[in-house]
Amino acid sequence: MQMRDIRLYLLLLILVFIFPCTALSQMVPAANGLEVPLTLTFSTSVANPTAVVFHPTFQYYYIIRAGNSAFPLETLSSTGAPLFQTTAGLDTRGMWWNPLTQQVERNLYFNAGWATVDLNGSGYAQSTYTSIFSGQLQPNIQSVGAFDYKTNRILYYDGGSLLHFYDRNSGTSLGTLTLTGSSFANLNINTVIYTGQTGYEVGLLEYVQKKIMLYNINTGAFSGSVPLPSSAPAMGAFRFSYANDLVWLMDSPNATWHGYYIWDVVLPIENFHFEAILQGENALLSWEMESFHDNILEYTVERGEGSGSYIPVYQTKDISTSAYTFRDESLLPGRNDYRIKVHYMNGQEAYSDVKTLWVSTLEEMVQVYPNPVKSVLTLRFSPSPEASVKYILFNETGQEVMEIYQESSIQYTQKEISVAHLSSGIYFLKSGNKSIKIIKE
Repeated sequence: MQMRDIRLYLLLLILVFIFPCTALSQMVPAANGLEVPLTLTFSTSVANPTAVVFHPTFQYYYIIRAGNSAFPLETLSSTGAPLFQTTAGLDTRGMWWNPLTQQVERNLYFNAGWATVDLNGSGYAQSTYTSIFSGQLQPNIQSVGAFDYKTNRILYYDGGSLLHFYDRNSGTSLGTLTLTGSSFANLNINTVIYTGQTGYEVGLLEYVQKKIMLYNINTGAFSGSVPLPSSAPAMGAFRFSYANDLVWLMDSPNATWHGYYIWDVVLPIENFHFEAILQGENALLSWEMESFHDNILEYTVERGEGSGSYIPVYQTKDISTSAYTFRDESLLPGRNDYRIKVHYMNGQEAYSDVKTLWVSTLEEMVQVYPNPVKSVLTLRFSPSPEASVKYILFNETGQEVMEIYQESSIQYTQKEISVAHLSSGIYFLKSGNKSIKIIKE
């Protein structure tokens, strides 16, 4: 990979995955596919690997070789480091992450049906499994399935212009869709990919000219193609997959999957709205996605204190609506920054813009003097036009000794409070979770 391409890819990562954006996005095909500086290598030699799977929670990749239940099934980190090796357990063809069942699933050779891939507590793929359905649930005994998580269907391609659909819930055939608008010569004969990108959901590999052919899953219409680098190891059967928004092609002599990014820089859509307001001592946050995105996995609310670092304060996996609210009752004095982190089913993440709320300290709300005090304590209140404020004076043991009220006002106000009857010692004037130390002489 040339240094210029590496810089371009890193720039793309910054734009797509790191740079905070005020709107979330739909991806469109790039003019040219770009090989990324990430490879997934088997620990042993392989001939016909068929699938790459990405786990969005563990951030692991799973790779498998077809042809025998004793062939390799391996777990790698998000950077391609080997983590765990075992055997397939079943003669596997397609394999995918199912966000609806939260498990890795696969279709099997001939009439063995569909099954899961068990994961241990660390997220490593095991050779054990659970059968989902039995029978030849595919158009050809060698078919490599892909999962359409939006409609809960398994997709297959068996050459020509037909796309085959099977119901994930029942295992029954849902018929075919005729693809149109392109040549169907020199296509990988048994593998299809599902991208999840609207209008470009279906992908086939043209292995002679080395390009990804994209089609609309609703109409079957050809919607574009993305040329791959001339060095791409494109083959006419198997060795083609899609995971984590990357096309994967297998270099069998080196037992290595190479990743290719086929999407353009993310195009913003202006339909994500995020607001944050103060309600008393709490922050009320609301956000809305006007055009509902069914490839969203969950939302996380993150709070920062102005230092650039953020912590999660709320998370929801409920994606049944487009409007959300959250009340943060643990505000800190001073600056509170909020942003919404959006988790996509394919493992990508995006951020909303940042909203800042300022919480006044008690010293900003009220000044007390003299301090130490002997007999009369003066309180000078900052304007509070919206509501009256209650202050409580506690002694050192936490016993309440006095209540003081500030009336709502658009001006500074002042009260003088006799404390001559109080014993000498330390007291605390409190409002909510804020306090001022007062010494009584």
